[in-house]
Amino acid sequence: MKAIDPYLAKKKRFIKPQQFRTISIGPEELLKNGQMIQVSVCDAFDDQTFHPTDKIMLTKHDDQYYALGSFCGFDFANLGQGALIGEKLVCPQCGSNYDITTGFSEAGPNLRNLSTFPVKVREG
Repeated sequence: MKAIDPYLAKKKRFIKPQQFRTISIGPEELLKNGQMIQVSVCDAFDDQTFHPTDKIMLTKHDDQYYALGSFCGFDFANLGQGALIGEKLVCPQCGSNYDITTGFSEAGPNLRNLSTFPVKVREG
């Protein structure tokens, strides 16, 4: 016997497919190994609107690019003002360390990991 979810019809109405956006940053030579840049992301519905909290960190280490959330999990400090030491991104205020390859916090008083985003190099 198969159980039927009485709320299934309502769930289908509200489920929207996940939409992924491609963000063009610039030429591949923009970053050298050991550098990072903070990038503002525009509104999903209006390319001219930017929000102060919609930022990601783009880093390069060993010829690999990584994109992470831009705010510390402890005090929401701007990680763009922090330091990139090897594979570690250090918060400028509390000293929390994040692994740029996974976004996991490794040391410090932080309360959450950083979001990570896929990065692809297309046509240089």
